[in-house]
Amino acid sequence: MATIKPKLSIYLMLIALILAYDLCPLSALTCTNVQQSLQPCIRYVKGIGILTAPCCAGVRQLNNVAKTTADRRLVCGCLKKFYSMIHGFKPSLIPGIPGMCRVKLPYSISANMDCSRIG
Repeated sequence: MATIKPKLSIYLMLIALILAYDLCPLSALTCTNVQQSLQPCIRYVKGIGILTAPCCAGVRQLNNVAKTTADRRLVCGCLKKFYSMIHGFKPSLIPGIPGMCRVKLPYSISANMDCSRIG
């Protein structure tokens, strides 16, 4: 019985860490954060998968963090860089993602957006 308690406490600690990670916003906005947040969207933008809850969660998280013009422009530049690295993506699928995820963005997204015009 003594061996069960340490295992249980380890499992509970792991669950707490996972939940804390999911609930904490990004602390520093970087292209790596943007890429990690949108990684679950890759199959969708390639046209080989459905739009998933993890993809929408990433979109929501980025929208919640990018509050300033500088942040939004950074995310825009990172999006363009991220999508340019994905071979076979379908640019026509990108603009619909926020609406399908029920996320209101203060700007429209596309593969060829002008990041300097984002306010």
